[in-house]
Amino acid sequence: MELLFHNLLSSEIASVAMSILIRTSAVLVPSLERSAPKNYKLAPSFGFSPFMVMFARV
Repeated sequence: MELLFHNLLSSEIASVAMSILIRTSAVLVPSLERSAPKNYKLAPSFGFSPFMVMFARV
């Protein structure tokens, strides 16, 4: 049971880290905004919250 909890916690930490990485890379790399199509908006918040993933798995 302890191993299962540790695995779930590790996957939650990884999902939070990935969402932070995706958000900051869209902000820090200005060339992404120039090469993106006009109808696609790159923004730091795109409607995904890492807390939604954490609460969905509990």
